[in-house]
Amino acid sequence: MTDTIRGLTALQTLLADNNTGNISPQDVRDLLVSSLGGFGAYADLVTETTRINLTSDVRGAFTCDSAGSQTNTDFLPYPKTKVTDELWDTSNNRILLANLPIGSRLIVRLTFTIDPASPNTALDLFAKFHNSSDVFIFELDISVAEIKTSGDHGEVITVDFFVGSVVEDGFVYFDLLASNNATVEVGSIYINVLR
Repeated sequence: MTDTIRGLTALQTLLADNNTGNISPQDVRDLLVSSLGGFGAYADLVTETTRINLTSDVRGAFTCDSAGSQTNTDFLPYPKTKVTDELWDTSNNRILLANLPIGSRLIVRLTFTIDPASPNTALDLFAKFHNSSDVFIFELDISVAEIKTSGDHGEVITVDFFVGSVVEDGFVYFDLLASNNATVEVGSIYINVLR
């Protein structure tokens, strides 16, 4: 039988008290896969040699090809379906929410180096949430930094959110916005899933 991710109410009913010995090994496996989180770490390679060019006050997509040596997908969360095991879609540069049940918490860490062409550059990150039809629903605007000098500046940004019904089976994209021209070298995107 297939292991099934179940909600809290279903698990409480399934594992009520076991006075009659009705909890099966399958019920225990369902509890296990319902409780397990996981993570995916995706390291970029291409921007080490070809940086992303940001034009002043124009959004640019945060990309990650997952070809870096530090990519680790050995501990991905157990999927509710087998659409895909991945959390990050390298072809479309987005987080895949399709395998995560409602209520899953994602803690996403983006690392990159930015080199602004001019001092006093404001930097923002936008997390754009799309539904399962890939239609934009809403976004989070995260003010990252006010960079005072030119030259490389390392940035680590953490975004924390829950999967709700409005974005169930949807996608999350990330855009960067700089107030001056800049180049970006992506380090990685780390996606931790808690249930």
